Amino acid sequence: MPAVPAVTIPLRLHVDRGGVVRAAAQVPSPNFDARPADASITLLVIHNISLPPGQFGGPWIVELFTNRLNPKAHPYFASIANLRVSAHFLIRREGTLAQFVPCALRAWHAGDSSWRARPNCNDFSIGIELEGTDDVPYEDTQYWTLARLTRALRRRYPLKDIAGHRDIAPKRKTDPGPAFDWPRYRKLIAPRAISTFPSRVLLPSAGSLHGLPGCAMSYVAGRADSWALAPHSLREQSRFRARCPKPLEKSLESDVK
Repeated sequence: MPAVPAVTIPLRLHVDRGGVVRAAAQVPSPNFDARPADASITLLVIHNISLPPGQFGGPWIVELFTNRLNPKAHPYFASIANLRVSAHFLIRREGTLAQFVPCALRAWHAGDSSWRARPNCNDFSIGIELEGTDDVPYEDTQYWTLARLTRALRRRYPLKDIAGHRDIAPKRKTDPGPAFDWPRYRKLIAPRAISTFPSRVLLPSAGSLHGLPGCAMSYVAGRADSWALAPHSLREQSRFRARCPKPLEKSLESDVK
């Protein structure tokens, strides 16, 4: 795969009418289809992924989502090489943003799932993969990119809920795990909150794309700052953060919706 040029993530991302974020590296996946005609995009699902499990970097996530994963490249890959999966977006450890499927189309990220008694979450959701694991702290730049992307998606679509993969498939999945700092994320996406990310982030170039219980958040209609956080997740986050160093906060910037 050719080198990925340096990417500057602007303060305000834009999602066009087709669901494409032009500021993201576009890596088309063949693993998508049309959403149901009457489907409204109301759910954002946050996942994590690392290939091989627990290892970061390398081309393997991109190759999995583009059906080019070599089953002989690692013993684990033989069990997943034939899967046909994708996500709308991937945020690597250094904060690089890649898009595999336009949001207007249905990516294959949720699997057997349901939300608020509604099955088949792929029909009405957008999937974002964070390169990471359940028990390794996510990087500052990942939170910054995720927050900016979330704000952009909320401007384009009538998102009502944000959930982890575990929340929509609790018998099968655990991601994004207790390592994901939901309270921090909630603060970053507050429409008129003071954000802890810089106005622009210059991300690395060549090789950027190669190379436990979650928590749901719900939006209350009419209140732009009312993303609710489940109490059990607050306890989990507190226990996890006690074992981990606190994130290095950057200069403050105001990010108005």
